Amino acid sequence: VPDNIFDVPDNIFDVPDNIFDVPDNVPDNVTEQRLKIIVELISQNSKILLNEIADKLKVSKRTIRRDIEKLKIQNKIIRIGSEKSGHWQIIE
Repeated sequence: VPDNIFDVPDNIFDVPDNIFDVPDNVPDNVTEQRLKIIVELISQNSKILLNEIADKLKVSKRTIRRDIEKLKIQNKIIRIGSEKSGHWQIIE
């Protein structure tokens, strides 16, 4: 413990030069992996709810809605019936 609270190292606010060296494709890879998992979850349970998918993947329901829209645009899944009583269908 320093004798004086103002005795702090000179480098306390130094940040490593490589702190922002993250590959540009990380968000895309994460999203693509999540989309694959969503399709797998739907194949296991065609009546799975968005909340259940979000809980399993530990992301927000909003994120799952965006992902579902991407899958629909890619013609990988469709929704048959209503959100409450319908089911998902995977398009081969």
